[in-house]
Formats: sequence, C-alpha cells, structure tokens
Amino acid sequence: MPDQQDPQSVRTETPDQDVAAALARQSTLLRLVLERLDEVVQLLTPKPSEGPTLDELLAGLVSLISDQAVLLKRIDARTDLLVQHQIQPGDARPALNGSGANAKGANGTSDRG
Repeated sequence: MPDQQDPQSVRTETPDQDVAAALARQSTLLRLVLERLDEVVQLLTPKPSEGPTLDELLAGLVSLISDQAVLLKRIDARTDLLVQHQIQPGDARPALNGSGANAKGANGTSDRG
C-alpha cells in the first residue's frame, strides 16, 4: 500500500507545512546573504581604470631598483678611488678616521713609537 499517505500528515498536515515553511525561510535568508556578498565583492574589487595593475607596479619597482644599482656601483667605485688616493704609501696625511695604524704625525713619524 505505497499509495496511502501517513495518517498523521493527513489529519494535521503540519509536518509537511513546517518543513516547507522552514525551507522557504532558509531560501530567503540565503538569497539575502548572497546579495550582501555580491555587494561586498563589488566594493572590494578595484575598477580597471583606478590606476596601474600589480604587474605594472612591480615592473616599475624592478626598473627603479636596477637604475639605483648602477648608480650605487658608480658611487662605490668613486669612493674607492678617493680612499685609494688618500691612503698612499709614504703619504704624510692620516687615514680617513685619523686613527689608523699607518697614521703619521705632523712631523712624519709614527704615533706608535
């Protein structure tokens, strides 16, 4: 007798109605949550015309760093030349900080006798 309904639901019809009402409420809540989620995603997603992309920013940073590396190498080479020019064997001038082991006094003799 599979065609017969449950006698409880025939008399009151509340279990099916309760389930249907709960499903309808859940469907409405899920739709509202989905709408809010769509709004949040739209707010967080940048517009395409709002500036450079991440790839463009990274490419710019890489080029700036490479330009600075060349400049720093030139400064380093010039500084090295200046240091080598100031510290010549037999030179009467003191080292850069004035306290080096090869520093000589005003009369040309070593301070460390």
